[in-house]
Amino acid sequence: MLDMAEVGVMRYTKRQYSLQVAVVMAIYILLIFFEWPRVGSVTNPALKAVLAILPALPGWS
Repeated sequence: MLDMAEVGVMRYTKRQYSLQVAVVMAIYILLIFFEWPRVGSVTNPALKAVLAILPALPGWS
């Protein structure tokens, strides 16, 4: 049984890392294709800023 100290140093395998990157990139591409064209038509500056930075937000992984 692993204790918390051992779990903290477990590493990703190359396959796990590649899968995670592929999922994050797919989400990013979907956001770009579906919301980026709408940024130009939005008149509310706050909403325009949110739509513009949405694809760049960290924390998807």
